[in-house]
Amino acid sequence: MLTLADVQANTADDIDYNLIDELRMGSPWLLDRLVFDDTVVPGTAGGTLTAGYKRLQATRPAHTRQVNTEYPAFEAKTKRVTVDLIPIGARYNLDRVIARIGATSEVAFQQQQAVRATVAKFNDLFINGEAGLDFDTAAPEFEGIDSIVTGTITEWTDAGNPWDFNTITDKAGALAVTRQLRAWLRKFDGKPDVFMVNEDGAAFLDRVNDWITYYNAVNDSFGNEVPTFAGIPYVDLGTKPGTIDQDGVLTGEDAEDFVIPTVSGVTTIYAARFGLDSVHGYATPGNLFFQALPDFQSAGAVKPGEVELGPVAIAAKKTRGVGAFRVKVS
Repeated sequence: MLTLADVQANTADDIDYNLIDELRMGSPWLLDRLVFDDTVVPGTAGGTLTAGYKRLQATRPAHTRQVNTEYPAFEAKTKRVTVDLIPIGARYNLDRVIARIGATSEVAFQQQQAVRATVAKFNDLFINGEAGLDFDTAAPEFEGIDSIVTGTITEWTDAGNPWDFNTITDKAGALAVTRQLRAWLRKFDGKPDVFMVNEDGAAFLDRVNDWITYYNAVNDSFGNEVPTFAGIPYVDLGTKPGTIDQDGVLTGEDAEDFVIPTVSGVTTIYAARFGLDSVHGYATPGNLFFQALPDFQSAGAVKPGEVELGPVAIAAKKTRGVGAFRVKVS
C-alpha cells in the first residue's frame, strides 16, 4: 500500500516532486490521505484493470448455548463488488512561440492548472462517480460514495423534513442537531477521518459549532487550519473541473458546479473512515502519476503537455465505513 506522500518521499526528480506536491495540496484531506492498494495488474490476453473485493453489509450475531447443543448458524452478509481502474488526467497545447519569447511561466501555469483539474475530477468521482460506466465506455467512471451509501444504514435522511439550516437560531436548536449528528456517527464502525462538504455544508456545521460554543481545528499536511466537528475535520471539496468558480472566486451560481451540490435546497455531509479495511484507493504497481511537458525542441509548432493520475479507483469495503447526512440549507 502507498500514499502520495510515500511516492513523493521516493521521488528524486524535482519536477515530479513538485507535481506530487500540487496533487497533495489540491486535496489535502482526501487524495493526500487516501491509502492506495497498489497491487492491481491487468488480466491475461489484454484484460482490463479490474479489482474485486467483498463489501461487508451486515455482521453476524454470537450466542450462548446449553451443554450438548450446537450454536445457531449465521453468516456475515457480504456483497461481491468489482471496479475498473481508470486514468484521470488533463491535456493542453502550447505554441512554441510561447517558449521562444521566454514565457516559461505559461508552461508552469498550464501544468499547474492541469493538476488542479485532475484533482477536482478525482474529488468529483469520489463523491459522484456512477456505477456501471466501466472501462469500455468513452468516459468511464468508478462508483462514488454517494451511490454506495444510498439506502444503507449510514445514510441519515428524512426526505419530508430534513434538518433545516435556517431553524438553528438558538443553542437548543443547535444541540438538537448535534444529537442527531452524533447518533448518525454512532452507526459507523469507527470514528470517520473526515467530513466532506460544500460551502453550504460547512456553513451548517459552522453555525452548529457557534451556538454550542465549540471550536477546534487541526492542521493538514501543509499547515493549513481545518475546523472540526466532534473532533472530525470538515473540508470543502470545492467545484468540479472546468467551472469558473473552481478556485472559489465566484460561488453559488450553479449548484451542479460543485463536487457536493446543493439540489432543491438540500446538501449532504459525507463522512469516511480511511483504511484498507474500509475506504481506500486501488492503483497499479509503480508510480501513481505521469506527466509530460511540451517538447519544443522537435518539429511541430504546437506541442502538448499532460498530467495523469492512475489508473485508480476506490473501494468501500464496509457499509459502516462511509455515510451521508442529508440536510436542508435553503
